[in-house]
Amino acid sequence: MNPIILPVANAAKHAVLRTISVICVLLVIAGLWFAVDKAFIHPRKQESYQQKADSITNQEWNYDYSDKDIAFFGLRLWKLRLGLTVK
Repeated sequence: MNPIILPVANAAKHAVLRTISVICVLLVIAGLWFAVDKAFIHPRKQESYQQKADSITNQEWNYDYSDKDIAFFGLRLWKLRLGLTVK
């Protein structure tokens, strides 16, 4: 084996590991900056209760169980029902 291969391989390994560690440190710094930015500098705007009260609408629900199933446990494929039904 060529005696130059081992030092070159060690140098290449060291360069790759150093690059990965620098990228990881930069990602941690970016994550911390993003967290601080979202928490303190540009927080999410909260909707006030007044805005919510203006958009409230009353909905009436009329349930008609006369000919419908109240409970169904089973498998339903299109109009075919396989299972237990309570009317």
